[in-house]
Amino acid sequence: MVLPDLTGPNIPAISLALDGYIIVSPQRNDPVIEMLGNRQIPYACIGSDPGRGQFTSWASEDDEESCLQVMEHFRRQGAERPAILRGTSENSWNVGSERAYRAWCVGQGIEPRVHVLDESAGVAGAVKLFDQVWAQGSIDAVYAMTARHAVGLVSAAVDQGIGVPGDLLVATGSDSEAARFSRPAISAIQLNPDEVCADALDLLIERMEDRESSGPILRRARFRPRSSSLRR
Repeated sequence: MVLPDLTGPNIPAISLALDGYIIVSPQRNDPVIEMLGNRQIPYACIGSDPGRGQFTSWASEDDEESCLQVMEHFRRQGAERPAILRGTSENSWNVGSERAYRAWCVGQGIEPRVHVLDESAGVAGAVKLFDQVWAQGSIDAVYAMTARHAVGLVSAAVDQGIGVPGDLLVATGSDSEAARFSRPAISAIQLNPDEVCADALDLLIERMEDRESSGPILRRARFRPRSSSLRR
């Protein structure tokens, strides 16, 4: 069964009558994890809860390594002032990517440039944000975690005659049709949902059978460079 937030309103009683649960993209100190833990119901996660560092029964792409792939790609393409645009959700995807980005900036001796935009703002929200970000004159590349945000940045840049990738490199942390069919096409991290879901199910079965956790399990995602970030 696919269920909404178990702590939300109007949840049918059968929702808490299952043998085990896989929680997708838990938030920091996620209340669903708290509920299932108090009821001693087995669960595993896709993505970690950033507030529960000791919990290991989770599977994910290696989000931090993915961010480093993008940053190194930007560097090889000549970017000197890359920024990251993450969502507001306090999940491991956003939190881990920002952490890796900041550490990379320290290693490169450059100033981190972190921008935050609600995931639900979509393309239109990123278009509005672009003027603010570009007006600062301090960036030459953006790693937008959400594909729709990346599409909005590219659209705004092209409409204003700003060259992509000539003046601005853009990549996204989640490949999608929107990224692939953007013009120019947007470089993206290709996720591994089938493999990660299978890993999470194995971890859940371990907990249901009271076996020691073999997690966390991290999969290396593939970075697909496209026209939006290829200068040569």
